[in-house]
Amino acid sequence: MLDSTPTLKNLSFGNYTDKILQLANETFATMYQKIHKQYWHDGSFLQKMSQNYTTTDWQNATFETYIPTADIIGHGLSYYRIAIKLIPEVNNKTFHEEAEKLRFQNHSPPGNLDSELQIVISPRLNQWGFIRAFNHTPQKTKGYQTRIYITNRREKASPTRQGGKQIVTPPEVLWVKITRAICEFLNKRITAFLKAMKLQPYQLNYKDNNTLYYTCIQSNIFSRYCHSLRMSILSMSHCLDWLLHKIWLIQEDIGLQTMAKHAIQPLLGLKPDDLSRVFSLIREELEVALVSRVNRLGKVEMQILAGG
Repeated sequence: MLDSTPTLKNLSFGNYTDKILQLANETFATMYQKIHKQYWHDGSFLQKMSQNYTTTDWQNATFETYIPTADIIGHGLSYYRIAIKLIPEVNNKTFHEEAEKLRFQNHSPPGNLDSELQIVISPRLNQWGFIRAFNHTPQKTKGYQTRIYITNRREKASPTRQGGKQIVTPPEVLWVKITRAICEFLNKRITAFLKAMKLQPYQLNYKDNNTLYYTCIQSNIFSRYCHSLRMSILSMSHCLDWLLHKIWLIQEDIGLQTMAKHAIQPLLGLKPDDLSRVFSLIREELEVALVSRVNRLGKVEMQILAGG
């Protein structure tokens, strides 16, 4: 009978997988209600995206979502498909095998795919060699790409450290990289749309401190274009704005985690008795600060604290 107890390596990979899939869901799962529905299923003019095409398979560590990129007049929509797979270890052969499996679509939205990003994530290489990203649809060289991310790497050895230590890319850092790649694609697609519409950034009064989406909303420059074209550019620019905001939130969280690590680092080398003394001093400082704060509260605030 096989031992079903997970090893430390598999348990660590499972935790990493759960975090990546969690970040993927936090980024894309609510996009339909927040963005896509108002443009492509508004209950009146357009009825082209009636549901959320986002799927998470926690057991098989896969994720899939679709972002509308254009309206096909008389038909459905064009979509940018994003598919992610996490595996414990990888080499060039398994990378291409997993990439081929990712070609299978969990959903078939009405319309067609005009671009696709497949991502394979693994903590380690099980065979020495190089793995490169590639275009998985040769006849469509633009917009169909498969990427590989290796999350663990070994630091170079030094005279004082044999073999170096293993460094793991935090899931939040990896997800920022992936989201930036998606933003880069959307930005290129939006730029192509603007060029096709004979528009330049200065005509939209586009500035570094203002997102394209809000610039488009405030401008009436699209009024001379058809409704379908306006919805396409607004939908993509809204998605781009959403993703950039998600990146900002994750980076803020990474910064807080880094500050906490730096604050705790000096305490790791202390003896238990010294550590207890440090915590006692911290508690005393907090009590002094709290008493000082309470003394400055007014009558109304004190009643709230007292439950009155």
